[in-house]
Amino acid sequence: MNKALLLIWEQSEIDKITPDGASLHIDIACLNNFLNSKTEKSKKVPKSYSRVVGLHSEVVITDSLYKLLETKKNLRIQEYEFNNLVQFKEIQ
Repeated sequence: MNKALLLIWEQSEIDKITPDGASLHIDIACLNNFLNSKTEKSKKVPKSYSRVVGLHSEVVITDSLYKLLETKKNLRIQEYEFNNLVQFKEIQ
């Protein structure tokens, strides 16, 4: 059983919010580094940006996905990819 940390993302625009996929992280340190690298340092709010929805969750992932995550430490997954991975039980 391979565990990973999952964040759900949404795209925020001036007049709407839409799902924007997910990210997987090998551990909490990698998750925090990933979030820090994505944080904008600007004082202005951009017209369009991605943001995390809620807190991270611990999930179980397949061996093949875990091997990829071990190498990369963080994986950003588009919405359709995330849906497919969940549907095919690559992420549970």
